[in-house]
Amino acid sequence: DPHLQWLDLQPAGHPLDHYQLLQLDRFESDAEVIALAADRSMAQVRGQRPGEHVAQWQRLLDELAAAKACLTDAARKVAYDARLIAGPVSHPSPAPVLENSPPSLSPAAPEKRSRHVIGFAAVLVGSLLVAATAASADHSWNGYHWAGDGATVSPTVADNTTAALYDVPAGVVEWASLGTRIQPTLTPGKKGNIKVTEASSPFWLGLARIFLDEEGHITKGEVKLNTSALAYYEVNGYPGIADHVLCQELGHVLGLGHNRDGVSGGSPDDSCMNDQGHLGDYTAPNSHDTDQLAAIYGHTDVVASDDDSGGGGPPCSKNPGHPNCVPQNGQWITVHVFPIP
Repeated sequence: DPHLQWLDLQPAGHPLDHYQLLQLDRFESDAEVIALAADRSMAQVRGQRPGEHVAQWQRLLDELAAAKACLTDAARKVAYDARLIAGPVSHPSPAPVLENSPPSLSPAAPEKRSRHVIGFAAVLVGSLLVAATAASADHSWNGYHWAGDGATVSPTVADNTTAALYDVPAGVVEWASLGTRIQPTLTPGKKGNIKVTEASSPFWLGLARIFLDEEGHITKGEVKLNTSALAYYEVNGYPGIADHVLCQELGHVLGLGHNRDGVSGGSPDDSCMNDQGHLGDYTAPNSHDTDQLAAIYGHTDVVASDDDSGGGGPPCSKNPGHPNCVPQNGQWITVHVFPIP
């Protein structure tokens, strides 16, 4: 029982609701208390090695992240509480991850491979937007998306990596070249809406984090890549795994969930968003990812401009205290952890 093993939660005889999972009082109303409880539980789980039970470990992290996202969103919490009052709420478990596990990680990582080369001139970014419907796309990540006005949304991506293992510019172009309204662009320097950085962990190959504003829109993102672990796998039977992980975590930051075997787009589903093994086999998005992004970004969000004080009043520079001019509280959410087997 992963709840007992990693959270010391005794079996309840029925699926745990969000409050029980986070060990909170029923209908706790303080968002800060909820967020702290969720972060504490996720830290407790991540502080323990999953061993051969990595799929259950990842599912538990997904459950905790989903509980936090629901209970710290005012509108979603009201709806969830109403469902709890009406009767027990069931929470379907996410599908298992990384079923085809590579060998255990060695503590010593061999020399890194050279960065693969993809010429920008060889990639044609279509000027026509892709037409798609929600009916052909079903792997949005909990509805998370960057706010847009119905035109192009262009978050900037800053490459903070130094290892030759990664080709971040090519990874950005792969997503932009799909021709949807979400058009990530590489920016010079170390600052951007999305930062790609290197890190080290005994638990994961990569992870994706997003910052949500008060309305639930993504305003910032971060991709972390475990260089020593990825370098090891690159030369031990999984060439291309660094490209796979980079592509997948960028996709999560753009709002995509997993694109799995036999579930989305057929079997096998040749997309880097596939998390059912295939490590290093699929290093780019596919047409089903294109369809999903087109569905996600095919609407207009109402977003107050920086100089909009509301009601035709003076700009924010003259009325900084107006609600439309005051930064709203948001939160960082780890939307995905790509575990080490």
